[in-house]
Amino acid sequence: MIAVQADSITKETTSSINTSRCQAMLKPTYPVSLGVIIPAYNEIFTVREIIRRVYDALDDKFTRLQVIVVDDGSTDGTKDELVSIAADNPKIELHRHEINRGKGASIRTALEHIDTDLVIIQDADLEYDPNDIPSLVKPLLAGEADIIIGSRVLPPYSVLSFKCRGEARSYRPRLVK
Repeated sequence: MIAVQADSITKETTSSINTSRCQAMLKPTYPVSLGVIIPAYNEIFTVREIIRRVYDALDDKFTRLQVIVVDDGSTDGTKDELVSIAADNPKIELHRHEINRGKGASIRTALEHIDTDLVIIQDADLEYDPNDIPSLVKPLLAGEADIIIGSRVLPPYSVLSFKCRGEARSYRPRLVK
C-alpha cells in the first residue's frame, strides 16, 4: 500500500533526488483497486506461500489490494494455518465454510465482501503465478475486454478476453498475448 502521498514530499526530502522520479515511484502502476479471491480447500502446505506471493506481486501495483481467503471446510489444518497468517497480516479477510461446499460457493462467499474495481480468482494450490495478474488486467484497463479468462490449455502467457457487444451481451473471444 502507498503510505505517502506524492504531493506531501517536502523540499528537504527531495533535495538530493529528482522530484518527478520520486512522485512516479509513489504512484501505483494501475489506477484501480484489485480484489483477490483465494478459495482454499485442504491447502495447508501452500496457502501461506500463495498469500505471500500475492502480496509480493501486487501490493504496490494497485491503488488498493483486498485479499479474501475462503476456507471451504478444510480438514487438514488449513483453517488454523489461515488464522495464524491473518494474525501476522490483519489486511487479509478470512471466511470459512463449516463443510465443503465447492469452489463456486467459496467464490460467491468472497464476492459478497469484495469492494474493488477489479476481481481476480487466485487458486491456493500455487498453480497460477500472481506475477501474471498485472498482464491479465491490461486489456480490461485499455477497454479492450470486459472479462479475462486464463487457461492452462492455451499457450503460456495467453488469455482469452471477451468484449461485450450490444444489448444481448454476446461475447467474442480474442486471444491476447
